[in-house]
Amino acid sequence: MPNQKEKNTDFSESLKEEFEKTGKIHIEKDQDGKKVVIDVNKDSKTVNVNKSGDGTNVKVGITGVKVNDKDGKSIVNIPFIPIFIFAFCVLGGLLFFIYKIAELIISAFK
Repeated sequence: MPNQKEKNTDFSESLKEEFEKTGKIHIEKDQDGKKVVIDVNKDSKTVNVNKSGDGTNVKVGITGVKVNDKDGKSIVNIPFIPIFIFAFCVLGGLLFFIYKIAELIISAFK
């Protein structure tokens, strides 16, 4: 009888094969009367997580994280673009600082 790790490996391999063929994965997990449905779509680059008990839907994609209630109204919307812009600004400032230090050191020896 296979142990839990072997079962997970077999399950992971079958999911990986399905994902490579279709570009989509649909997982349903039922535990203690709570049902969780996970849909992964490679084409639209999204992951939908739906807990059937409370009706909320979490959508994670390239644009950000969106949480919708059972009526379809957006509860939380976290866009990733401002986070990327801030990170690039910090990185640009750091590189500019390194450039200025190198320029100061080089000009000191001339």
